[in-house]
Amino acid sequence: MTLKTFSAIGFCLGLILLSGITSKAQTKNAICEIGNFKFACPEDFERLPDIDPSTNLFKFQYKDTLVYFFVATPSGKFDQNPVMNAIAGYYPGGALPPFRWKPMKDGIMMRMGTQFDKEIGSWLGYDGTHLINLKTATFKINDRNVVFGYAWDWGTKIDNKEGKFKKAADLGDQSFGCNALATALNSVTREFPQGRQYCSMSTNP
Repeated sequence: MTLKTFSAIGFCLGLILLSGITSKAQTKNAICEIGNFKFACPEDFERLPDIDPSTNLFKFQYKDTLVYFFVATPSGKFDQNPVMNAIAGYYPGGALPPFRWKPMKDGIMMRMGTQFDKEIGSWLGYDGTHLINLKTATFKINDRNVVFGYAWDWGTKIDNKEGKFKKAADLGDQSFGCNALATALNSVTREFPQGRQYCSMSTNP
């Protein structure tokens, strides 16, 4: 697929001042582990209970911006359902009424600097009130499957949530989540000397 201009909506979600971050947030240079797999913890994200032994979950929240970030090292094919259920469980009433999820058409992700091939997944979740966008990028690193992903609640930033869920067209991307992904990925691949990495406004695939 040719490059597309990234949605301005998604870009604007990342332009938030990071003052007032919770004291539970991960600090700079902190290292997280899943077994013997190590990666840079996402700075300014709060560590949440692990989804399972192979999946770490984090949360960033500031005013009306809510982003979840996760890293998984599945032994086989990645199953996104435990991540979806875990995120739904943080909403009032847990997963009731249940979130419905559907894959998005032509899923896009902001471009990041890496030579590693990735497989992108993108889904929308909707419970009648909240519309959640979930994105994953699966890499093969040293013969290990590694999945980095993030999800965010659109909140009041868009209208006609039910219509957008039914259409299932990609709505854009979230720069906080993508930047956390790019930084964590580089902490593993060591492709660039700069610790913190950023995604750009052009998209792929």
